[in-house]
Amino acid sequence: MTANCWRFAPVRQSSSTTQLEKKGFRAEIYEEDLIATQLLTLSLTEPGAKAQLLAVTQHILSLQFQPESQNILVRAAPTPLVDDDLMRSQYQLVSHSGELLQAFNSEGKLDQAEFSPDGKQLAFIGAADKHDPSAGLLYLADVKNGQIRELLPNYAGHVQSISWAF
Repeated sequence: MTANCWRFAPVRQSSSTTQLEKKGFRAEIYEEDLIATQLLTLSLTEPGAKAQLLAVTQHILSLQFQPESQNILVRAAPTPLVDDDLMRSQYQLVSHSGELLQAFNSEGKLDQAEFSPDGKQLAFIGAADKHDPSAGLLYLADVKNGQIRELLPNYAGHVQSISWAF
């Protein structure tokens, strides 16, 4: 097994944007020049290894490793727009080569996600639907088939943090 370093990085600016900045044009327009982030991998054990871009086409918001695996859980959105971050992001499990293994179809805002110690289940805090003003419901997803169920239906409270007991 090789050691890998994972990082998400912004896409490079276009040459026309760079040329305009050199001429002094620095107008900042809300959400016009957003830069999508990408997922890169780099072997830490191979001398002279170069970073490899993974073929995840969406904007990467966060990542974590699945226990007992080199698979990566990412929270991804279609674009870097704020509305996509808040309303259209989803958790996805990708292989170390960037292949989509599982997409967890949820709707609305997402918050913290934690794998079970064996990596077979994913608990996450999410919203009831796209109209819910905040993430506060507790969900459990089966990593193998992607099925999601709400763990505390009709709970009047708001879940803010989760952790697995070992």
